[in-house]
Amino acid sequence: MLNSFPRFVNPWIVVTALVTGPVFTFRGQNYLPSIWGDDGDLLNHAVNRTPPIGRFHALDPLGLLDPFAGYATFLLRLMIQIVRLGGLDRFTANTFYLLTIIWTLIACWIAHIIGRIAHPLTGFLAAVVIAIMPFSNLVMLAQINPLYMPLVLVLMLTVVTRTYPKTATNQLLVVLFFTSLALTTVTVLLTYVFLAYLIFIQKNNVQNIERRLFRYFSIAIFIQILSYTPRGRILSLSGLLSEFLKCANAFAPQFIRSQILQQKSLWENVLLYGISILLFTVIIFLFFISRSAPNKGMARISLTLFALSFLMIVALIFGNGWLNSHYLFVPTGLFWVGSLLIAQEAISSSHRFRLIPVGILAAIFLSSLSGKYFVI
Repeated sequence: MLNSFPRFVNPWIVVTALVTGPVFTFRGQNYLPSIWGDDGDLLNHAVNRTPPIGRFHALDPLGLLDPFAGYATFLLRLMIQIVRLGGLDRFTANTFYLLTIIWTLIACWIAHIIGRIAHPLTGFLAAVVIAIMPFSNLVMLAQINPLYMPLVLVLMLTVVTRTYPKTATNQLLVVLFFTSLALTTVTVLLTYVFLAYLIFIQKNNVQNIERRLFRYFSIAIFIQILSYTPRGRILSLSGLLSEFLKCANAFAPQFIRSQILQQKSLWENVLLYGISILLFTVIIFLFFISRSAPNKGMARISLTLFALSFLMIVALIFGNGWLNSHYLFVPTGLFWVGSLLIAQEAISSSHRFRLIPVGILAAIFLSSLSGKYFVI
């Protein structure tokens, strides 16, 4: 059936859109009709141009570079301006419809990235995993403010896998889009550091688009520095560890993570942290199995994704002062995509027990899908 599509149409991307689009629609359909949270502040600024006003206000009449929560949020302010054109009475509905389309496109982009370096089926599964993994539905899918999170995930996957468009025009568009993302969130800093590593340390086979992206990112980060306002929150080492341990809830069943702010029984704590210990044990075993695989490329990419996942959640907790459950989206997404890649690598090996850890990995993922994600 997939071979019946025209040559210029990627059938796996079409299937990805047909599967993930309804998933996002279903997960976000119970959105609140009122304008609430950070979207309310962003909209109020767009309508009234309230302080803080950015340093570039003379050249920025719409206030797209005005800081929000201490840094520039270009794409978020741009999206607010676009959605408000449909009328304030339909703002939340239009937000939901537009974000459903955007999230579906993001899923297709992820499928394309992973499909190019691994297998189209793996790319499709990566997109499905991102679509169904636990996160706060009504925040992530029906508000503009968190939109940068899936975009950062796409950025990191693109740069780590070094999967860029082939034509000069498309490369320029991608560089400009990712630069606008750097003008939106400081969570691109890890990607910026990774690009610096490729250009100045590794040096082998550095692509021109990576040099260009690094230069453009440098300009965007300079603008972010001019806009940045410290939050003034100091987190001790013990506090950082305490907040980091809460990340285990990302892999736990719903009845466990719904009690994240409550006192849990001994067996619930054993289950909470036992699942995470089992999960990481399985990952280590998969790396061991993949040593006999014919191609070691997926293992290296997986290891990089795992390392960036860990570094990002530590940086987010430290920068925010505590764990905000929404921040887990990008690190968890990196982790599960990395898990898919190392699982594919292990399956291609000749190890006789290779399917056992893959089955355990799948079981842990599926056990965490019930209910909504916890909110701190």
